[in-house]
Amino acid sequence: MIFEPITENNLHIAQEIYNSNPTYNQLENGKPARSIEDVRKEFIQDKT
Repeated sequence: MIFEPITENNLHIAQEIYNSNPTYNQLENGKPARSIEDVRKEFIQDKT
């Protein structure tokens, strides 16, 4: 198994994985799917 860092180029893949379980999303954050912005906030960090 090869792990890759999450970047803007592959952020949509992380979103697909997150949204593969809408029941869990509903329980965790009150909505069945996460937007690309939700995923971006979680994984993309501004480097300072």
